[in-house]
Amino acid sequence: KLTHNSAVPAAEISLNGSVSEETGAPQAILNVSKANGVTNGLFTVNYSPDILKFEKGSICAGFEGTIAEINETTPGEIKIAFVNNEGLSAAGDFIKLDFSAVSTGTATLDVRADELLSVSEQGKITEFSADSDSCIITAAAPEKALISVSGTSLPVGGGSDITIAIPEKTGATNGIFT
Repeated sequence: KLTHNSAVPAAEISLNGSVSEETGAPQAILNVSKANGVTNGLFTVNYSPDILKFEKGSICAGFEGTIAEINETTPGEIKIAFVNNEGLSAAGDFIKLDFSAVSTGTATLDVRADELLSVSEQGKITEFSADSDSCIITAAAPEKALISVSGTSLPVGGGSDITIAIPEKTGATNGIFT
């Protein structure tokens, strides 16, 4: 028999945006605190798909035993569903979201907790509340190189050279490929 606890403890969530020092790519970190005992939950993160592209999400260190599904449901919306049978016992950086820049600009990301529950072994359900949060990421789209191929037709069968001219501002050099 499941019973519902009417007292609603307040968990805290926050979202911090930055540019990765390792890759230079935009990223956001979902942080949780005051969520001890939460066994499962669902978060929604909304972002600007005209500036950012979601690449992947992962669980941060310190949340061992947590299983998460992190999926983009539509461009601009990520759903994070998680379960931890023992209940969360840590606080801090929980989920890392990696993005790439589609265009240069400032993107606002919003997170909300759609559901945070604790289910005890005795079947007692405790629902946690949490305020939503947002952050801003300034993204810079990578500069694209233009490649021009000389010649209008190439014979099949090899033996022909293809010259590719790469603009100097990319830092690459011209080359001949056979």
